[in-house]
Amino acid sequence: MALPESRSIWPVHVLGNPRWIEFNLKRWSQVKWRDPRDAAYQVVECWRWCDYIYRLVRDCRPKVAIETGVYFGRSSAAILAALQHDGMGRLISIDLPTASDHFNEDGMMEASSGAYWRTGCLVPNSLRPQWELRLGDAKDLLPTAVDGGIGFFLHDSEHTYRHMTFEYETAWKALAVGGILASDDTDWPVGHPEMPHAWPEFLERHRGECRLLPEGPVGLRAIRRTS
Repeated sequence: MALPESRSIWPVHVLGNPRWIEFNLKRWSQVKWRDPRDAAYQVVECWRWCDYIYRLVRDCRPKVAIETGVYFGRSSAAILAALQHDGMGRLISIDLPTASDHFNEDGMMEASSGAYWRTGCLVPNSLRPQWELRLGDAKDLLPTAVDGGIGFFLHDSEHTYRHMTFEYETAWKALAVGGILASDDTDWPVGHPEMPHAWPEFLERHRGECRLLPEGPVGLRAIRRTS
């Protein structure tokens, strides 16, 4: 199955945002790369990651989308751009709170350890009407957020076997037929084949209820609910 073409709609909202540009300049300039080409690779991979998420949401056109793990809001912006394009749906984002009371009006605080950013600070104002940011532990907030049903779910929060399994199963119970469940870091823990892996075990439990979608960038995978 081919996902819808993005036609670069979401980057217009995000990549033209001065905060996005400033953030990436700071982020990559603070890394000591063995090979300068690695920085360019990371920028391209970030674009591919968001483009994949955008196309997933365009494909399933959810009335309610949920993501866990926001950070500075790259996936949030991609999801919201897709929802805005279709003129429907809302996004509920869940993440642990930051020390937001110490942030300035630009959403950034300079400290000895570098730059810290308010959760979701890169989501443009034009996309925020369809967005609800809930700060807290997903173990407490996710069961309530999915109540009433969802059409899209993205996991990108705590990458542990127990927590990933909890989020997958909680979202799956509320996911509509035709809806999409996606996850980053599905290969976690990398390099430890003897340890349990939440994603393949989840797929095995629901093998007759879902269909794999085309793979995204490294570690990012998605399935569609079929029954």
